[in-house]
Amino acid sequence: MAIFLICWYRRFGWVAIVGLSANLIMQIGLLVLLPGAVLTLPGIAGLVLTVGMAVDTNVLIFERIRDRLREGASLATSIDFGYRSAFTTIFDANITTLISAICLYSIGSGILQGFATTLILGLISSMVCGIWGTRAIINSIMGAAIIVVPSRFKDNNYAISYINTITLFRSWLLITTRYCQYFKY
Repeated sequence: MAIFLICWYRRFGWVAIVGLSANLIMQIGLLVLLPGAVLTLPGIAGLVLTVGMAVDTNVLIFERIRDRLREGASLATSIDFGYRSAFTTIFDANITTLISAICLYSIGSGILQGFATTLILGLISSMVCGIWGTRAIINSIMGAAIIVVPSRFKDNNYAISYINTITLFRSWLLITTRYCQYFKY
């Protein structure tokens, strides 16, 4: 999978690999927070399913970026469009899976609850790393400091920059790491 992402998407593939790695680290960190949680075979299956969904997230985003680049848009515009247009599809898929995982957790016992737990935590970390994390990395690497100008300011030449996604991603990763260290000891 990593070789495919790197060969097919080149620089974006490397970003996807970093995002997937952060996703797994965050998911395992969140599992450490749960008292008495043990990673069993169903839990590993939940991890694998989460990785598959995270790859799908990256593929959706990168294909939309690639489509926009083919149309002749600039890199910054393509990145913004790719993430914006893929968000609803990704969010819908993750919410649907989250509802299924909650049903599995509430109806099932033991093994199904372990699978559902890792799946729920994986969906949360996948959304954070797949959407905000990879965008932060892409913006910093490509130098695409995307400035969004709302329509009411277009005539006045004001440029309003939205929240820096790099800072949000770093903060989320730091908070998760600190919580894991706090509850482990």
